[in-house]
Amino acid sequence: MKRKCQKCGGEYTIGQLSFDPGLCRQCRPGFLGAPLWMQPIPAGTKDLWRTVIVIHVILFFLFGMLLDCGELSVPGGIYCLTVIGYLSVRFLVARFRGYPILTKAQAVALLLLPAYGPVLVVSLFNWAQRVRWGT
Repeated sequence: MKRKCQKCGGEYTIGQLSFDPGLCRQCRPGFLGAPLWMQPIPAGTKDLWRTVIVIHVILFFLFGMLLDCGELSVPGGIYCLTVIGYLSVRFLVARFRGYPILTKAQAVALLLLPAYGPVLVVSLFNWAQRVRWGT
């Protein structure tokens, strides 16, 4: 897939499931330069949404392989399926209406969702079980 570099305007190619940094190889920061997440990105592109969906699918299969009688697998699986469903519908709607313009903070929060989302849902699920059953 061909994209246009935000700095120089040249074209570069990206893979089907890879995250689009928005910069070509010549414009990307060097080893000691600022990291890619500090560079301006076109937040709201389909690569951002696709990356989050793929990470949640991987998390769903990971939670499905954790056979711990429900401590992690049940709430983690429910969370992942809910987010996959929501983001898939959001992704399809965005395809027709255009991808929303997100701030850099919103893009970072979306990319960090697979890290803090399952932790919050599993802890909330276990807290509710303790309140309900008193164990």
